[in-house]
Amino acid sequence: MTTFIVKKLVRDRTQERIEKYGGKVHVHTLSPTETIEKLKEKLLEESQEVADAMTPEELLSEIGDVYSVLRGLRKYCNISDEQIEVVLAEKKLIRGEYDNRCFVEKVEVEKDHHWFEYYNSQPKRYPKK
Repeated sequence: MTTFIVKKLVRDRTQERIEKYGGKVHVHTLSPTETIEKLKEKLLEESQEVADAMTPEELLSEIGDVYSVLRGLRKYCNISDEQIEVVLAEKKLIRGEYDNRCFVEKVEVEKDHHWFEYYNSQPKRYPKK
């Protein structure tokens, strides 16, 4: 039997599905704090899979996985749907959404502009030309 090192949070029925066909799974139960940490890691993994999706069906499946991870984070962080809706409404009012498909190529601001520090403090994300 070949052993694979997995070391990641998996869905609740994964162990059962592997063992059904004769596999052996070594698991432990995470603490709530560890669960939050691993859900954040899982969100990055699933988000990359959304980015890599090649067909509408794959995209739908991967978006579903992201939703599932977000529901888990919401649960373990005690965040209600209502709290999320309030934050979404505030951000929509102040920042808008993505309906206009606006893609920013570059931003030019003076050092005294209130956006200067935001961009300047993240040189890997926003390199200067």
